[in-house]
Order: sequence, then structure tokens, then C-alpha cells
Amino acid sequence: MEVNFRHHYAAESDAVFAILTSPNLAIARCSAAGQHNAKVVEFSQSVGIVSMRIRSDVTITPASPPRPSLVPAVVWEQHEEWDPSPSGASHSGTWQITARGVPLTIGGTMWLSRAEGLGTLAAMNGEVRCSLPVLNATMTATFLAHVEQDLQLQAAFVDHYISAPRQWLD
Repeated sequence: MEVNFRHHYAAESDAVFAILTSPNLAIARCSAAGQHNAKVVEFSQSVGIVSMRIRSDVTITPASPPRPSLVPAVVWEQHEEWDPSPSGASHSGTWQITARGVPLTIGGTMWLSRAEGLGTLAAMNGEVRCSLPVLNATMTATFLAHVEQDLQLQAAFVDHYISAPRQWLD
């Protein structure tokens, strides 16, 4: 199964990049998406490469009827690594989400680029991978739906931050 997420931000790509790579704002955007106890467990910035690993508690609501193989409360780890921007107009990198106790990983590529007109287009493409050859399709669909909802909620936080940044500085 694949994920193809697109979002338009009403700010230039360097401003969106700064928001997405801020450890403090990463905790805030994860919390806004419903994650609990979010913390940045790894952050590095070297030669233009920005790498951040965020760990939090997430409740994944199983599809009906609930499957005993799907653990609803999991430790979620989100890893984002951004490459240096050669032109300053766009940024690209990789992302991955894993959940302890769930034999699935989702990840792929991400980028920010100037949108037609004003703002920035953010895109994330990826696929769900499974460590078990026989996997319940419901589990995969539930995990993917939760990841897509999480991405939408994090994007909504960034939109809100762009429109009212001072609120978050106090």
C-alpha cells in the first residue's frame, strides 16, 4: 500500500523548512496530531543535513471488528532526514515511521518546493512495508489510515503556526 500526501503552505519553503526542522515545534506538531509524551530523541545538523527522530505514544484505533493482532497503544517513532538544499528554493529528504509491536514500517521520500503563485508545496510519497509475509490487510489499512490522518493534523498545526507564530513563542 502506498501513501501520497500533498499539502500547500502559505509560506516560502525556507520558512516551512525551519518550522519542520525545529525540535520544539516538532514536539508541538506531534502533540497537535494527538500523540502523547512526544520527545525528540535524536537531533543533528551537519553540513546542511538535518536529522530528527521523534518518539511518542500513539493510540491506533483498530478497524471494526478489532483484531487481537493489532495493538491499539504503541510507541511510535518518526524519523525525518532532510538533505542540503542546493538552490535554497527546495528541500528534500526521507521519512520513516515505525510502531513498536506492529510489524509494519512506512516511509519514503519527502520534499518542499515553491508552489505556483505563493507558498510551498509539501509532498511525501512512501509505502507500507511488512516484516511478516502473511499480514492482515485490515491491519495494514488501519496503520496507513492513521499515518495519513497524522500527516494531515501535523500539516494543520504548521498552517496555524504560519498564521499566528507569536502565539507559540510565549
